Amino acid sequence: MSDLRPKGMVFKNGEKKLRFLFSIFVIDEIQSSMNKPIFEAIGDLTRAARGEFNEEIFVTYCGILRALLLNAGEKPEISGMVTPQNYVELAGNLLKLFSDCMPEPSDFEDDEEPEEDHEPELSVNVARILYLGCKILNYTEQEVFAMTMRKFQLLYDEYLYSIGKKKREDIDTDDMFRD
Repeated sequence: MSDLRPKGMVFKNGEKKLRFLFSIFVIDEIQSSMNKPIFEAIGDLTRAARGEFNEEIFVTYCGILRALLLNAGEKPEISGMVTPQNYVELAGNLLKLFSDCMPEPSDFEDDEEPEEDHEPELSVNVARILYLGCKILNYTEQEVFAMTMRKFQLLYDEYLYSIGKKKREDIDTDDMFRD
């Protein structure tokens, strides 16, 4: 059930404990405020986790933290959050959090052969997710923005199974409600 009720990551900032979660809101905030696809921003965060440091990486790092703070209902004040002592460790923890909030790679695979010149999409189409979540799955905009991509994918897959657009492999009625 953790995919449907993700706990996120607790970050202690002084006396305050903040709960960070890469929700659809955070992804949208990163892409729109930084004018950068989410996977490009995560690439910069990966470089930070490896100990690399330059202005572009640090600006992206701070932009990701700002979006996470906004999602946690906090003022986007990041001064003092990132120190030379926690720079690499925090970046690594944020990468793990992002990974935990995204669908499994197999959820993106289709039966079609990939095109030779096909570049992977670096951004998330938040408008499409919002449309599907609100119009097809009947969630409110606020509820969709609060979901992680993993939770959205699980719910949307269940919808596709229920209408027969996606088939489950060798499922019997005894296993219908089990993992």
